[in-house]
Amino acid sequence: MAMAESGAPARERLIRAASDLFRRYGAAAVGVDAILAEAGVAKATLYKIFGSKDALMEAVLERRAAEWRAWFFGELENAGREPRAQLAHAFAALRLWFENGDAFFRPWFAALGERERADGRLHDIAHAHAQALREGLERIARAAAAPAPRALAEQMLVLIDGAVAGAVLSGTAHAATIAGEAFERLFDGPSKKGGNDAPQGTDRAHHGRGQRHLPHDRT
Repeated sequence: MAMAESGAPARERLIRAASDLFRRYGAAAVGVDAILAEAGVAKATLYKIFGSKDALMEAVLERRAAEWRAWFFGELENAGREPRAQLAHAFAALRLWFENGDAFFRPWFAALGERERADGRLHDIAHAHAQALREGLERIARAAAAPAPRALAEQMLVLIDGAVAGAVLSGTAHAATIAGEAFERLFDGPSKKGGNDAPQGTDRAHHGRGQRHLPHDRT
């Protein structure tokens, strides 16, 4: 359904249309004409705003990355006020997303795999997303009094990346459970030295609240 009557600015309609089409069919399979038809804008408008389909795809990935991080950290906050509980909930949130969310990383991985650019723009976007995610996890780890918060955040990021790749390849959410178990073993070591209880609830269901806030496209 074209979005021409939505009242949204042309830039927003193009991003929404491209995001939905890339999610469903993959960026390489979606032509400019399909995006224009879905967004209800003229070709000249697309090129005036973005300059190219590539630049539009970059805008889509930046938008979706920001929306996903907002959802993810919102889920961690919903796990409780205790920072350790928030960290422990990270992989339950991933599992919830794998089971119920739209496939954000499918077009993300496809875009990175299909397009090797001289300027590395897509890789810059992926790096910025990973850095923002690591910084957010590090802030929580510091609040949790982790002995090495930066290292813990980097280790969590590796586990998250692995879980996402596993979910993309297997089509199941089980990788999130495995990553959560690995995190518990990782965090148990320093937590026992400090005399605190190990984090619990890594694989909590938490479905009712999370389902209402999954980072779906707004089309």
